[in-house]
Amino acid sequence: MVSTLASFATYRGWQQLRQDDLGPLWEHFVLNEIMARWQSMKIGYWRDKHGHEIDFIVAGRKGAPLAVECKWSASGNVVAAQDVDRSYSKTYGDIEVRFESLRGHGA
Repeated sequence: MVSTLASFATYRGWQQLRQDDLGPLWEHFVLNEIMARWQSMKIGYWRDKHGHEIDFIVAGRKGAPLAVECKWSASGNVVAAQDVDRSYSKTYGDIEVRFESLRGHGA
């Protein structure tokens, strides 16, 4: 991954990566890895009207879709799943995770 980020920075003519670029670059790296592993799978995303989002939803061949959220840092964590009946939050150590339902939402 470091070589991918360094190549991107060199291409853009940057001496250093900006902190604001790390999240989008990480998402792009993860997308490349998903596409390499599951080339024939449909990849979408999920976002609700409140701005909650899941970066990638990989359609399952049999069964539930796989939700992938990419985080450069451990803040603003959201899990979206078909089996969540209502929205709620839960804290794991110092990390708060919000759970959202995918029912009635298209990926």
